[in-house]
Amino acid sequence: TELVHSEQAYLVEAIERVHVNQMVNEKCMEILLKSVKQFQGKRDLPTHHALLLVNSKLLAFYSDRSANELRPKDLLMAMLLSKTFHPQADKLEDLFSTFYISSKYQQESSIIA
Repeated sequence: TELVHSEQAYLVEAIERVHVNQMVNEKCMEILLKSVKQFQGKRDLPTHHALLLVNSKLLAFYSDRSANELRPKDLLMAMLLSKTFHPQADKLEDLFSTFYISSKYQQESSIIA
């Protein structure tokens, strides 16, 4: 019940996506493909899918040609497992704000010194 209230995507079985420009999207796909190849090289198990998530939103998704198509409920389950094993209390906006404030502080410190 708590999950349905905090993440409406699970209530309607919909995948929220982060929309980025084409260059960022292509770079994300390169990273996913490289990660899949590295993972396959280290293990005997085939890897068919890779996800790049920003909190609970899908940024990029890779599937090889021999893979079965994933349904929204499959993606939501993978996202739920990811959230369970790697909990993130901070929101994306908070992470950016913290990074922005600390970088600005470091720049001001170097100007004063």
